[in-house]
Amino acid sequence: MKVSTLFTCICALVASASAALEVTIPDSYTEWYSGYTGLVQWNSSASEFGLLCNIQLVDVETTEAVYNLTNASIPCSLDNYTTPILPSFDNQVFTVRIGETNNASLWSYTENFEILPQKYHDKNQA
Repeated sequence: MKVSTLFTCICALVASASAALEVTIPDSYTEWYSGYTGLVQWNSSASEFGLLCNIQLVDVETTEAVYNLTNASIPCSLDNYTTPILPSFDNQVFTVRIGETNNASLWSYTENFEILPQKYHDKNQA
C-alpha cells in the first residue's frame, strides 16, 4: 500500500511539473529598456490550451510585482507576448512571472534580467 501511495504522489508531481509553463525569454542575458517594448516567450503544453494567463514584472530587490505586463488575461497557449512600452523604474533587476489567471498560487519565473533607462538604449543606437 505504501509503494502505491508513493507512486501516486510521484505521478502527481510529474504531471504538475509538466503542466507548468516554462518561460524562456527574458533570460539573464536580456536587457530591456524603459520607453521600449520587451518580449516574453514561454513553452506551454496541451494542458494549458484554453486557459488564460497573466504576466507580471517582479522587482527582485523588493520581491513585489510592480507592473502588470498584460492589461487583460491572454491565452496561455500563445507562447509569446510583446509588452506595452515600459515605464521607468527605480530599480534595474527584475524577473517576469507568468501564471494562470484562475490559479494565482502557481507562477513560472524567468531568470533575473535588467531593465535599463531609455538613455542607454539611445546611446547604443547612436
